Amino acid sequence: MRPRTLVAYIALAFDVSLPVSAEASFYLNFSSSAPHDNDMPSSPEWLAFDSEMAYGIMGSLPDSRLLTYRTERKVGFLYFDGMSANLMSNGVESQMTFLYGDSDSVPKHPHGPPGRPPRPPNRPPSILNDEDRAEEWNPLDDEYFRAKGLCSWIEEHNLGGLGWGIEAIVRMNAGFELIWCNFESPSLKLLSNINISTPQLEDPPSGELVLDDMQMPLARSDKPEGPHGPGMTDPSEAFRGVANWMWFTAATRRYGSLGTIGTGPGRGEARAKVNTCGLFTFYHPSLQGQDAARIEAERRALNISADGKWDVPDDENARKHALEQLMRRRRLHRTSNVTEDDGVHMRAMVENGLRAIIGTDGAGGETTCSGVDWQLTAEEIVVFYGDNLRMLRDLLVGVSGQSQRDWLRSVRSLTHWLIMSFFEYPPKPYTEDSLRDYFSMDSPSAKEAVSRCTSQYGIEEKDHLNEGEQHLSWAVRETLHGICHSTFEISLGVEMQWLLYFNKNEAQVTLDLENSRRHWKAVVEELMAWLGWADLWAGCKGPCKPDERCYIPMWPTINNGMWEHGPREEEHDGRRPWGNGDQYLWEPTCVNISSFGSMKM
Repeated sequence: MRPRTLVAYIALAFDVSLPVSAEASFYLNFSSSAPHDNDMPSSPEWLAFDSEMAYGIMGSLPDSRLLTYRTERKVGFLYFDGMSANLMSNGVESQMTFLYGDSDSVPKHPHGPPGRPPRPPNRPPSILNDEDRAEEWNPLDDEYFRAKGLCSWIEEHNLGGLGWGIEAIVRMNAGFELIWCNFESPSLKLLSNINISTPQLEDPPSGELVLDDMQMPLARSDKPEGPHGPGMTDPSEAFRGVANWMWFTAATRRYGSLGTIGTGPGRGEARAKVNTCGLFTFYHPSLQGQDAARIEAERRALNISADGKWDVPDDENARKHALEQLMRRRRLHRTSNVTEDDGVHMRAMVENGLRAIIGTDGAGGETTCSGVDWQLTAEEIVVFYGDNLRMLRDLLVGVSGQSQRDWLRSVRSLTHWLIMSFFEYPPKPYTEDSLRDYFSMDSPSAKEAVSRCTSQYGIEEKDHLNEGEQHLSWAVRETLHGICHSTFEISLGVEMQWLLYFNKNEAQVTLDLENSRRHWKAVVEELMAWLGWADLWAGCKGPCKPDERCYIPMWPTINNGMWEHGPREEEHDGRRPWGNGDQYLWEPTCVNISSFGSMKM
């Protein structure tokens, strides 16, 4: 095996807490004990960005009411990145770590809060009386604990209040939601409170009357109710079968422009804008316990040496598998090793970041932000290099029946644009020795060009970056340096081969480029693995049909045992169970409404 340097564990994607702002409409769905007319909900409470999401959670129930709110001003929110509203995996881990201050202090109770035992195996929940409810686990007990804890932390640190500063928390599962801290705030206006209940089916299919073990009780209660979600409602509700699909399609409208070909406008969740000036990331090197544990785990799992070099397997199949694991490594990252010292720094950075946004006096004014749009900078880098690196990798797979001249010309047509803005060509006349010297990665001209490429956004010239922005600046610089160094290694090699042997039309060349092709292909593959932009390079082989959407697993609009069909028949080879979330995460497929349950009315 040969070592290849794979230093730095950074890319333009983070598990973060940061402020966002938005002006939009939001939806709150209640049932049973719903507030009527202008009654104000209790605080804190959840709002959905999409009405389909609100309906999917609480809509298919008797006496369902939809409350529509609109913000009256640009409101500040604290945003937890990732699937931070996924209650059935590690989605809420970063919130719990933040609330408790370190990883070890987070209670280990997989079935819910302490003092409430889990439901006995194979026992359906009771819907007859309230006496047995103490034995049931209501996941919203934990949810309200988190909501109240986060809102209290914001208030106690004078970071927000009624009509100013940070007033909510934004999270994501299959769609975006926010936890609104206080409904007495003048920032939020109730537009309507309407009954959206539909008449129940008078003769529902008898086979659907059996309650599944995931179903929440339907009886009225003073306790927090829900989430009911897909397939957890009364089978006699008219839109029970289609609610999951509509929630899912609402989520697909928020897909970004990358990785899901032909699936939508590609704007992402444009109703909320991230202000990365106040960013905190669990990748920050100051979190020494978390950082050391993650690096050690990756070193063991991914065959990386102590000095950051990757030992490349000699077998090509083993190498391909190892590259996949490298590219997808952030999928396994967790916040489970935050020490007490890490936690002190974590909370201080989050507080300082929020103050940088809202002003040092807690109520607005001068901020300490540089004004750099870090999100736009990251998107520009990912958009330009993401597609070009994938195209370059595909070109380097093989000559594919072309002449060597035609193949190298096609590769050069791409690599030229990767270096054109930064590389100055040598003066003529060229000699073989001068070309080899000038197009070497060790030449002064190559080093200067790589430096220009690395600093193309001029961020290193910015003064007075706050702590969060300093880390972003470092991330941009290191990411660009890795990209620029590898793309120049390939591009200068291609240029040298072309100018030495193919730049004359009449030249008859018997040069074997196979060794060069293999080397260039390895360089771009290892660069892509190092970047880890797995979500960018995974997508439906679309576009999907008009009645289809690109399926990316998002809790809770995933297989919960009630789906009737899987992917399109021609794409289902029998070896992939329809519920295999990770499989469809890396190999998304087009699905239609039949995959999400029956439309029988």
